[in-house]
Amino acid sequence: MMRDFLDDSAPLLAAYGLAMVRQGEPIFGPLDLELHTGEVLLIEGGNGSGKTTLLRVLAGLLTASQGRIERAGIVADEPTAPLGFLSHALGLRADLSPLEQLDFFACLYGVRAGISALAALKSVGLEGFEQMPVRRLSAGQRKRCALAALLHTANTSGCSTSRTRTSIAKARFWSTACSKHISPVAARR
Repeated sequence: MMRDFLDDSAPLLAAYGLAMVRQGEPIFGPLDLELHTGEVLLIEGGNGSGKTTLLRVLAGLLTASQGRIERAGIVADEPTAPLGFLSHALGLRADLSPLEQLDFFACLYGVRAGISALAALKSVGLEGFEQMPVRRLSAGQRKRCALAALLHTANTSGCSTSRTRTSIAKARFWSTACSKHISPVAARR
């Protein structure tokens, strides 16, 4: 059962007794976590320690060996529950501009109310780069372009991975984080 609203009293994302085993070997867990609106969870570990696998399970891309996941108080047993996942592979086309990327993702996933494509790009420090082909952007700018697409599309939550650290946060948090910590000079799931 999908709801049209989020229950702000329940954790945005929760996992209870969550574990993953592959070929008899434990990948992670069991673990419990609760993440409320505005909170960030940092997951650290070496290569192969299960960080990305954990995020894929939380995003519904993989099925956990045991435990349950809740999103806004609802058991996340529906694979269509809205959650964005930004991984190492950014899913950007090198020949498209950041603005074209956001338009493309908006056609696939819809648009989040209250944030235009230009505003999303500006919030991650890509103002002035809207028309430049992605192939000409730096690696950091490409990640910010993918993050802007996550902000702009109709997902309600976001997950973002990096090589050794992983942050999970509500997409609204990312917007705030981007505006405070990333600018075109200083270099936001």
